[in-house]
Amino acid sequence: LAYGDRLVRIDPQTGALGDPVRIAGAKELDIESALGGGTLLVSAGDGGGRGWIQERDPVSGALRRTSRRYLGATFPRLGGTTHTRLWIAEATGMEGYAAALSLRTLRPLPSPAALQNGSNGIETHVAGGVLIVSDDGGGAARNYCGDPATGAPRMTLPRSAQHGAVLAVGAGRIVYLGP
Repeated sequence: LAYGDRLVRIDPQTGALGDPVRIAGAKELDIESALGGGTLLVSAGDGGGRGWIQERDPVSGALRRTSRRYLGATFPRLGGTTHTRLWIAEATGMEGYAAALSLRTLRPLPSPAALQNGSNGIETHVAGGVLIVSDDGGGAARNYCGDPATGAPRMTLPRSAQHGAVLAVGAGRIVYLGP
């Protein structure tokens, strides 16, 4: 569980809450599990557009590594992982972008050029072996199902999905909220 500047472990057997782990300087958090639950990824922001991503132990909350600092309108949003990559999206004020980071180092990896200039609403989701990129009004170049290992497009999202928000992906279906 993540809220404000705190991570709280929930015991999967009893539902009991553990002691909070504070993230110094954070006012907002986003979390993602990776590598079969062996890694906890935390995106943190200070409420003023400065953010960072951390890898933490999923049981103790102990810090393992941290990324470079990000400067945008919000903190980076976590979009899912493969066995080697973390996909993120960040609003920078006038535009946004999506990018892949190495799970091993939390450093940026090459990403398709189309993902480097999106709107503030660009999002990424990884589910079922597919990368979903959605960007309201981004057209076919930034609304697609892609290869999560490279970010390369495989198929354009239906036109109706290009002006909505992806809510969930599963069982061969994409659930989105349309205009």
